[in-house]
Amino acid sequence: MTGCLIRTYRPSDSKAVVDLINRCHEEDQIGFRISADSFQAISGEGHVDPESHYFLAVVRAQLAGFSMLSRELGTRTILHMWVHPEFRGSEIGQRMVLHSARQASLFPEPLLDIPVKSTEKNKLGLMQHLGYHYERTWWRMRVELRSPVPKAVLPPEFTTRTFVVERDGRALSDLVNAAFSEHWGEGMYTMEELEHDLSLPWFDPKLLVLAETEGQMVGYVWSWINPDTIALTGDARGTISDLGIIAAYRRRGLGRALLLRALADLQTRGMTAAELDMDGPNANAKRLYESVGFREKEETRWFRKELRRE
Repeated sequence: MTGCLIRTYRPSDSKAVVDLINRCHEEDQIGFRISADSFQAISGEGHVDPESHYFLAVVRAQLAGFSMLSRELGTRTILHMWVHPEFRGSEIGQRMVLHSARQASLFPEPLLDIPVKSTEKNKLGLMQHLGYHYERTWWRMRVELRSPVPKAVLPPEFTTRTFVVERDGRALSDLVNAAFSEHWGEGMYTMEELEHDLSLPWFDPKLLVLAETEGQMVGYVWSWINPDTIALTGDARGTISDLGIIAAYRRRGLGRALLLRALADLQTRGMTAAELDMDGPNANAKRLYESVGFREKEETRWFRKELRRE
């Protein structure tokens, strides 16, 4: 498109970027909204520099598109992208993907993955046009918390406690890597990432529950409540971001107990719903979530391409 400038992100762009993301989500019937404060808090996640790896498409001084890269160390780079509804059907989306992919090729990870909601019809067409192949589906699952959550029954060989910032960081990082080592797309979870997550303004150590046996940390469930998102959507929902158990301790009832504990904790804090993301092919996880009332809410399709090294 003549007159379209693609440039790197500057912190002063944050309000315009947030307005664009929320406008796109409204157009595409996606329930998530983000505030400027939340956007600034998460900027730089995934081992990237926002001022080098976030990009804006500007047409006649109007923000027409935004993209951001993040990395799963050792496995893949992820590209999130939004194009303003007024500019869909133009070449802006294609140019932003190509530009971002060139930058991603400078990372050591061999793959570039792009998540697309099933309602983002324009982006789905763009993936086909650019030769990205469909890899798999993730589901956003939701459960209403209008009724009392069933009591969690912890298997007798396990105990639970909440996270202690001053002492549990390294052990939690190791646990995350052990619990998700075989999961699709997961990279190495580093202490740098953990410290970033613990610095988020909505982090609550009481919502990070650890399971132990014989002095060993073997599982955890990590929930979040972001008051800014609740205020923007009017939806009092919490998010269960992680539920992980080391393989040797699965199928003993620990996962269900941790899940119910998380739901009860969210309900106690006034949440009327909870959501989580799950990998579509993980039938065992889906059975667990559905057994406590979760249902499919939104589909995300992942598209992939091998990166060319320049």
